[in-house]
Amino acid sequence: MNKEGFYDKEDFLNEIIEDKNQDNIKIYVAEKIEYSHKDFIDSLEIMENISNNAYDIGSEYSENYCIHIEENKHIKKIEKLILEYFKKNIPEPTFYGIGELIEKDLKDIL
Repeated sequence: MNKEGFYDKEDFLNEIIEDKNQDNIKIYVAEKIEYSHKDFIDSLEIMENISNNAYDIGSEYSENYCIHIEENKHIKKIEKLILEYFKKNIPEPTFYGIGELIEKDLKDIL
């Protein structure tokens, strides 16, 4: 293995078989962080964007637009509607993040 190689599972297993007799081989195992639609929906930001767009068009005449939106009540409803739409119409994310890395000795795994 090279000093810092990134492998898919099959390549990794082949490398282990070839190098298992070497001492001090370190591998890094990472936590897989999965995401859902909810991780990317920010209803408050959406409402702020709507208000800003209204102000860009109507300047001070638009200041009363959307003032009746109560953060706890309406924002949660908007988020729920968007999330329901996404769940029905858009596949969940297939990508993921990488969390904490843990260094392990190869000999301890085999």
